[in-house]
Amino acid sequence: MPYSPVSSPRNILSKLVGYEKLIDDPNSITSADTLLATINHLIDDWKSPLWGRISLVYDKGITSPFKIGSILSKVGLRQRPKFFEKFDLDSWHKPKRVNTVLSDPIFEEVIKPPMVENELPRVVELYAQSLKITKSLDGF
Repeated sequence: MPYSPVSSPRNILSKLVGYEKLIDDPNSITSADTLLATINHLIDDWKSPLWGRISLVYDKGITSPFKIGSILSKVGLRQRPKFFEKFDLDSWHKPKRVNTVLSDPIFEEVIKPPMVENELPRVVELYAQSLKITKSLDGF
């Protein structure tokens, strides 16, 4: 689940602002800053042990759509989310939703990704600020 301070249809923050109910299943997420640090590392080090592991780019730790929605509600971007059970989601949604929890000691040693519980609130705050700036510029 990629996230950044930039509003985009592919940004998980933009997606979760609009859903009334969210599940609370654990997942790994990836900030744009962590992805950029990984790309820069690979460009600078052609002998990096991360080559062939590029699919394992993530912020350390786990979160859930419900937790992200709760953080978004704290900065005033949505109402507090309601719980949506994974069983209910899987009963009507095809294909079934997959949770991904990533862990790679080599990636964590080389990149030293931030802890999601620190990075996510920081990025959400920047995201909220960028939305306020965008809305104020809409009047021009």
